[in-house]
Amino acid sequence: MIVLKIWGSLIATKNTQEDINREYLKKIYILLSAYKDILLIHGAWNVGHWFINAFWLSQENKHQLRKNLDEYFQKIDTIFSDFQRVRLEDVLNSESNFSLYPKVICWWDITDDAKLISSDEWFAYFLHHSNVQESYILTDVDWVFDENKKIIETIDKNSCKNIQFRKKEWDVTWSMEQKIKKLFKERSDWKKIVWIINGNNLDNFKNIVTKKVWIGTKVYV
Repeated sequence: MIVLKIWGSLIATKNTQEDINREYLKKIYILLSAYKDILLIHGAWNVGHWFINAFWLSQENKHQLRKNLDEYFQKIDTIFSDFQRVRLEDVLNSESNFSLYPKVICWWDITDDAKLISSDEWFAYFLHHSNVQESYILTDVDWVFDENKKIIETIDKNSCKNIQFRKKEWDVTWSMEQKIKKLFKERSDWKKIVWIINGNNLDNFKNIVTKKVWIGTKVYV
């Protein structure tokens, strides 16, 4: 199974109402369409980020956000036409027979009590409750950087405590530092690997599915 978590910054500008980058998504689809056992995890991208920044999230507006997300999912699903959109827990429950879901798109969620479950949380949970040994986070940079813009080639739970990450603007679903630390929260036996690589380089998608070489930060979790 190839597990890909795609960052929203690759698709649209966060905290705006601009449309998703359909041409980029079509290129990803073409690169992945020839392969099976693909698990693609994404968040709410600019649709959810803009909404939560503007209105926050409450019992009163959660249904409107769900409606907005349904419309947004339909745009993505039109492009990824032979992928099946399922909840991540359904994939976990049937992992022993993954042929049930040969190509899958999973996403973030909103609980009944109006709490946000981000795609980063789903990704971390899946990582530590599945048999997948290696997975990939596609970002808009080649590496993770520290506050001095120095490349961080590898990260584990111990080294993560001592890294001064490069600071960026606040995000409703956390910074790079928080996203990485989230990977260690479920469990950390250092037997699994998460690669953080540049999704703007479309060759990286091809390199992942064909097991060729790529550059990026290697996280042991």
